[in-house]
Amino acid sequence: MTDDGIIKIVKETPIRGTVEKTYAFAADFSTSIQSALENISGDAFMGLIMQYISSFVKSFQEYCKRDNINIKEDISTFTLTSAVIKA
Repeated sequence: MTDDGIIKIVKETPIRGTVEKTYAFAADFSTSIQSALENISGDAFMGLIMQYISSFVKSFQEYCKRDNINIKEDISTFTLTSAVIKA
């Protein structure tokens, strides 16, 4: 993955004849996301939102199918906030 540029070595620590390596993602996600958002169409963005919602619903459905759910103890809840949309 380091050769493919997915992760990078951020620290090397010699320990008893070997080297401990600490890895991190190579991509700067905040910059990558900002760049993608600047160049994405409304239709493509809607497609991403629909993929996210579908994935969320699937995860929630799997949770609800479990025999021993405890909604209060699991702190399984939802909320909706409004967003300001500039025209």
